[in-house]
Amino acid sequence: MTEGSNQVNDKPFKSDKTKLGYINLANPVHLLATAFGLSLKASRPGTITSLASVPLCIVFVSLDWYIKFPLLVLMILISVYICTSLIKLIGMTNKHRIVFDDFVGMLVTCCCLTEWYYVVIAFFTFRFVDMLKPWPISLMFRHLPEGLCIAIDDVIIGIYSLLILMTLQYVIFEPMTSL
Repeated sequence: MTEGSNQVNDKPFKSDKTKLGYINLANPVHLLATAFGLSLKASRPGTITSLASVPLCIVFVSLDWYIKFPLLVLMILISVYICTSLIKLIGMTNKHRIVFDDFVGMLVTCCCLTEWYYVVIAFFTFRFVDMLKPWPISLMFRHLPEGLCIAIDDVIIGIYSLLILMTLQYVIFEPMTSL
C-alpha cells in the first residue's frame, strides 16, 4: 500500500479485468461488503463470513420477533444496496469478494430459530445449500441485474436453509420431546 492510499493494494485483484477493480476500505460500503476486509484475504470468503456471523446470529436468535423481523428487512435492503453499489465498481470478475450477502443469508436462515445451538446447524445447512445453488437462483442470474442477484440469491438460500432446519426440527427433534 502506498503512502496516502486507502486501497487494499496498488493493483486490482488478479482476476479483475475491469478498470475499476479497487476496493477502498475507508468507504463504509466497501468495508461492509467485504466483511471488514475479511473476504480480501480468505480463500473461501463466503464460508469465512458465514462462520464469522455465527456469534451475531446467536444474538439475533435471542431477539423478540418484533425486533428481529424489521431488522432482517433492513439488513436485506442494505445488502441489496451494498451489492449493487459495489458490483458497479469491481465488476463481475470479483463478485466473490462481496460477502455481506452471506451474512444476511445467515440471518435469514436463523430468523425463526429459537435456540442458540441451532445456529451451528444453520451454518452447515446454509453453506451446503449455498454450494448447491438450487433453482430458481440459476434462473435469476439470467434475468436480473447482477448486484441484485448477488444479494437476493443468499436470501433465497437462507429461506431454503430455514425450511430444511424447520423440517429437521419437526421430524427429528420434536418427536423426541414428546416421548
